[in-house]
Amino acid sequence: MPRLLLMLPTRTYRTPALLAAAARCGVELTVASEEGSSVAHLNPAGFLTLPFSSPDACAGPALAFHDEYPVDAVIGIDDTVVEAAAVVARELGLPHNDPEAVAVARDKRRARERLAAADVPCPGFDWRRFEDPERARPPVFGFPAVIKPLSLSASRGVIRVDDHPGMVEAVGRLESIVDDESGSLIEEGFLVESFVSGPEVAIEGLLRDGQLQVLAVFDKPDPLEGPYFEETIYLTPSRLPAECQRALLESSRAACTALGLTEGAVHAELRITESGPVVIEVNPRAIGGLCSDVMRFGTGLRLEDILLHHALGDRAPLPDRVESAAGVLMLPVKSGGALLRVDGVAAAEAVAGVERVAITAHPGQQLSPWPEGGPYPGFVFARGETADEVERALHTADQELTLVFEGG
Repeated sequence: MPRLLLMLPTRTYRTPALLAAAARCGVELTVASEEGSSVAHLNPAGFLTLPFSSPDACAGPALAFHDEYPVDAVIGIDDTVVEAAAVVARELGLPHNDPEAVAVARDKRRARERLAAADVPCPGFDWRRFEDPERARPPVFGFPAVIKPLSLSASRGVIRVDDHPGMVEAVGRLESIVDDESGSLIEEGFLVESFVSGPEVAIEGLLRDGQLQVLAVFDKPDPLEGPYFEETIYLTPSRLPAECQRALLESSRAACTALGLTEGAVHAELRITESGPVVIEVNPRAIGGLCSDVMRFGTGLRLEDILLHHALGDRAPLPDRVESAAGVLMLPVKSGGALLRVDGVAAAEAVAGVERVAITAHPGQQLSPWPEGGPYPGFVFARGETADEVERALHTADQELTLVFEGG
């Protein structure tokens, strides 16, 4: 029976779905994490401790483990583990992305430089240091502009600015966000980018030997025009014309080539403009949070099944996505504080088309609105005959739900 090394951050929404997929695939499973398991001594083949934050340092322990318990596949699909997963797979001689390509894709500055050098349409950009006295100077491409950190995810710290006073205020706020984030370095600096107006979409894909195959195109129907960019709804299949979707795919392929990505999951985000798609970012990982739950293939396969089969070397034609429309709502955080409870869950689940409501935040958890942001407090999943039906169901469910904070 093949052995799968599943690299999981200590805190992730994805553990149950990945473990279930591993069980369906019929593999021997080893779970690698940064913190040691208290039961590892009872099953030494089932657990491995690796320093994900130092990817090159993962090679030695992984090779030693492989000598005793041979590993046939490596998978890591969250931001914090993808570079370490690439290093481990390379050392074990398994299919992998170049770790340097993964590092570049995860660094917004270096990714922008690679895309621009390859003439892949992307926003104009300027890298700046927080300690620069002129850090808030107006950009050469003018306003509106967007400032963003180099390594945070989920649009945290991303702020639209429309004039110089707003720029001064926003840079100070971003510096505070970055300074408060564990593992995020002030020394990295930040990006100033030209603001690209227009609908935003997400491409979920799988790279096989350098060829990008699309698993889903997601519309983001709620406008993302700023000043902050908290995401709310993903819908699939896309309602965009086929010609537009083909252009999005070609831009995504060009971006993957420019970044040097060749294997595994890809989550790309693009804006649609009058002159064509503009690449906002390309992530060498799968869609985040619980959002993958909206994707179904063939006779009920999940995204995690597809990714595990790929890691195990399966190159059979990918199954078609199921025909029904589907969508997910990431619960917005409209105010902050210590969460007391979420009201209206039963009413939201009773909305026609809603499959389930998953509340992932716990009582007492500190939540912040964007741009500070953090983990989404929950997700609503819906299905229907059309994307329009699904969107209505998600908006209706959102109106039923209320985050109640202590003292609120």
